[in-house]
Amino acid sequence: MARIAIAGFMHETNCFVPGVTDYGDFARPADRPGILRGDEVMAEFAKQGASTAGFIAGNDGNHKLSPLLWTSTTPGPEVTAHAYERISGEILSRLSDVLPVDGVYLDLHGAMVSEHHADGEGELLRRVRAVAGEEAAVVITLDYHANVTPQMVALADAILPYHTYPHVDQHATGLRAAAAMKRLLIEGRPQGRALRQLPFLLPLNYQCTLVEPSKGIVETAFSRQTDEMLSLAYLAGFPPSDLANCGPTVSCHAYDQV
Repeated sequence: MARIAIAGFMHETNCFVPGVTDYGDFARPADRPGILRGDEVMAEFAKQGASTAGFIAGNDGNHKLSPLLWTSTTPGPEVTAHAYERISGEILSRLSDVLPVDGVYLDLHGAMVSEHHADGEGELLRRVRAVAGEEAAVVITLDYHANVTPQMVALADAILPYHTYPHVDQHATGLRAAAAMKRLLIEGRPQGRALRQLPFLLPLNYQCTLVEPSKGIVETAFSRQTDEMLSLAYLAGFPPSDLANCGPTVSCHAYDQV
């Protein structure tokens, strides 16, 4: 039975909004659980449809799940360096406490910008990989508005995004992440990795997957996945992050070179 660590750190950063998002915004958000630790993660996601809930349900009791910490807050301005370091530091400390692990599942947004890290998720992945080790399988789920970076593709072994906007498939995304983790634990980490960052921005109103062009783009991307691919991910990006690379991306993790 494999041991899989579970954590979540989610923020959609709009760099045009004045002010900052601090630790208190994660600890006491108005519309979501706040900071969950250990068994609180399992209890919370036994009763709701987020990606973490889908991942837990998809495990079917086949592996030992070690919940670390999960937190999310409402979209807003840059995350303070203090909040980022305090939350990521606790995730890493809790991960160290449950080592060795065979896999790590991270529930992320993909568009988090902090005061000191433009690629908030990529930096977290770098730190998680350093603690978990090179042999551990790392699977991440992302919001459809994620800004995927080369560091994220290099450090994760599978990227599973929402396929819908409005977002109605979080639980299904978690189930797909659980399936990817099961395969990784059997077949090992994939060597084939690819990322294409498209040189334009897609306005949020045209990112809706109920209408074209995004409806057809998402359907086409999903239909192109083959058996050799662990994940094939189209992400629309989040222009309000105001980064050099906040446009659409296509990424792939596969057992053949892609």
